[in-house]
Amino acid sequence: KNCVWGLHDLLIIFGCGTETATCCGHTPAKSLNEMASGTAIGGMMVMGEGGVVLIGHQLLKKGIQGHMEKRRSSIAVHRAWVLMERARALEDGDKAAVAGYDENIRELDEVLSAIDEKLKVRLM
Repeated sequence: KNCVWGLHDLLIIFGCGTETATCCGHTPAKSLNEMASGTAIGGMMVMGEGGVVLIGHQLLKKGIQGHMEKRRSSIAVHRAWVLMERARALEDGDKAAVAGYDENIRELDEVLSAIDEKLKVRLM
């Protein structure tokens, strides 16, 4: 995709900013644009510096969200384990352990809610 749009930009530069510039009776920039339209490559209409910034932003957003979701999943698994240990301590009648597990669950819930708030933020 990047090579196709890079070639397109290069042809636009050689054509002095127009797609209708001809070379040996052909309009290569216009032909390339028509070929790319209707494909996955043609889905990105923003080109040039703005397109690079937009693509970079989308990649960064996806990477951050992926990291946050992975962290959230890991904490949720840890919370489930703490709940199981709390249930075992409750069955054994160990009130001190139950209180410790309750505190740990409360802290994990706070971390999970903070992650959820960060995931709700829309970057663009």
